[in-house]
Amino acid sequence: MLLPISTAIVLAFVSAIIHAPGLLALLYWQTRQWPKIETDFRPRRNLPAFLALFGVIVVLHLIEIGVWAVRERKKIGTMLRTR
Repeated sequence: MLLPISTAIVLAFVSAIIHAPGLLALLYWQTRQWPKIETDFRPRRNLPAFLALFGVIVVLHLIEIGVWAVRERKKIGTMLRTR
């Protein structure tokens, strides 16, 4: 009982470690882009910046999903071998 709980806590921390620096770098990049967006707001001109923002967030989530999937695959493999 203690092992699954501790594993879940470790995986949550790993997800936070992946997510926090990624978002911090993204926000740093976005603050440098904002003066350009604010002075001359045209959807066609600023669309690449917003798509990049969205894309990076999606990639961060996919990395986190991959970390959890590796853990679940090992868990399922162990369960199948014990039967």
